[in-house]
Amino acid sequence: MSAVLQKVSEKESEREFAGSPASPGEGDREAGGQRAGTMGLGALLLPLLFLGVAGSRLQIVTDPSSRALLGSGALLKCRFDVGGPVDLRFLRVQWFLFEERIAHYGQGRGQSQPGASVSEQELETGDASLSLSRVTVSDEGPYKCVVGYGTEQLQGETTLRVLGAPRVSIPRKAGVLNAASAFPCHVRGFYPADVTVTWLRDGRVLTDVTPSAPQRNPDGTFNLTLTYTFTPTASDSGSLFSCRVSHAALAQPLREGFPLAVTATPRISVPQRSGTIFRASSFPCHVWGFYPRDIAVAWLRDGRVRTESTYSTPEGNPDGTFHLTLTYTFTPTAWDRGSILTCRVTHSALAQPLREEFALTFSWLTGDIVVLVSGMLILLAFLLLFAYRVSQGKTYQTVMTFPSVAIRTSDLLGYSNP
Repeated sequence: MSAVLQKVSEKESEREFAGSPASPGEGDREAGGQRAGTMGLGALLLPLLFLGVAGSRLQIVTDPSSRALLGSGALLKCRFDVGGPVDLRFLRVQWFLFEERIAHYGQGRGQSQPGASVSEQELETGDASLSLSRVTVSDEGPYKCVVGYGTEQLQGETTLRVLGAPRVSIPRKAGVLNAASAFPCHVRGFYPADVTVTWLRDGRVLTDVTPSAPQRNPDGTFNLTLTYTFTPTASDSGSLFSCRVSHAALAQPLREGFPLAVTATPRISVPQRSGTIFRASSFPCHVWGFYPRDIAVAWLRDGRVRTESTYSTPEGNPDGTFHLTLTYTFTPTAWDRGSILTCRVTHSALAQPLREEFALTFSWLTGDIVVLVSGMLILLAFLLLFAYRVSQGKTYQTVMTFPSVAIRTSDLLGYSNP
């Protein structure tokens, strides 16, 4: 857009700056007969002051357009020339955005909206540029610089273009093995809305992508998401994916990239949850369906890692995942009842370790049950015989001798005698 120089009517100038002296000669005409024949000191000085502006040839120059980044400062240039030194008493300056006046100067005083200003010091050098302290989207548009000096008034036009640089984020950088995985590329805070977003794999443009419509933010900027969806296999691991963004606010395209990690989340199963008292008992922890192969599995008893566990070698499954078993073997005693056993799995596909835990219970061997039942039957028979003798009125003392048998009932029943 080229600068526009345009004459503005003298009457319009008078309305904007009422009371501002355009020239001494004009003031004499307005006085009419009231000052006719009066040779006061003011009448002698005014023609002298007018000598500095009567022969002025007002000129004004503006840039066709300006660019500013969101949040930065901007200077809209407007220079003028009056053919000599500038007398601020005869200078009038106005700035308009569309039809709204945002700054003005006249009669030695200036006023402007917040964030906008015209320097009085610069006006003396012929510079009526408008300064914007912090540019927002609402500051974009066509501006008019109107300069009046004496009886002359001109205006120049310029356009401010506001630019907001986009920000890029990719929240997901790993895919699930053999499962459809979506990779969104979020582009935020850009202005204007025109933007080009592209997904690439190993430098090649991917066309099977889904863009969202640009969404406008409260500050006038825009957001957009471009999503690439595919089903990763083991061979895709390590491929370089990147999201590239081109926008008018960028000197060169913005790019965010990452090497693809392909993972599969492990699953866990502990089929054995009870032990046999005084017998070696094994507790297998089956872990399967994980990828990649690297994994850490541990058995814990009451929160402490048990190093006497036995690993099986990870083996591959037909779908490319792996499985293994970690077995913990020990001989429970009565004091181990209620102990907490935990199988813990750590893997790159997990945000935090996977755990399977249970409270230890006991099962009984058949021989132990036979000994217990036999002892109870002998005791019952003795009590029945004693009751029978008493019912028959027998007063003699019955002496019965039993073999000495030591039975640890606390071990059999899993508790301690008081």
